[in-house]
Amino acid sequence: MWFHYHELTVSGTSGASPAQTAHALGLIASGAVPVTDLITHHFPLAQFAGALTTMASDQAIKVTIEP
Repeated sequence: MWFHYHELTVSGTSGASPAQTAHALGLIASGAVPVTDLITHHFPLAQFAGALTTMASDQAIKVTIEP
């Protein structure tokens, strides 16, 4: 709720074109790219600060924050 009440926007950046993104998503959806192995840490939303610390520490490949 903190994001909502403080009217924050979270956005990402990428150097990929829409066509490249669509192609990559197709590969992921088909199972050709094993992306689940890249997610090394899962955090609940309540541990948001800990997730950010983990991301900044170079101990993780990919971190998910889940509601």
